Amino acid sequence: GGRKYAGSRQQLKSGNPVIQRLHARYNGLVENLHDFAKRRKINFPLPQPLPPNILSLRDDPALLEDVWLGSSEDNATLWLTDPKVRIGIRAMHILDRCNEESARLEREQVQLTDWLV
Repeated sequence: GGRKYAGSRQQLKSGNPVIQRLHARYNGLVENLHDFAKRRKINFPLPQPLPPNILSLRDDPALLEDVWLGSSEDNATLWLTDPKVRIGIRAMHILDRCNEESARLEREQVQLTDWLV
């Protein structure tokens, strides 16, 4: 782990263009999201842009927050605040994957039947 960390740190210090592009892209997307939320008068917690100094991310407490819930929690949408809604969303995703797997198995069954005949 130490070598990888040292290598990552060296890339950050040298101004790796890939990391800089990703940093700028993320901040641009966050800015677009904030603009969109203002236009639509959407009131739920949004991520904050990353600081200009990438090395300071190590000590950034905002990255440790799960969903950036703050004082506007009362006005937040249910998927942010209600655990039952999040459980339901996960269940819908599992059901979708099961339906996809069922369709795949049906296609495989038809192909095996055609191969045997």
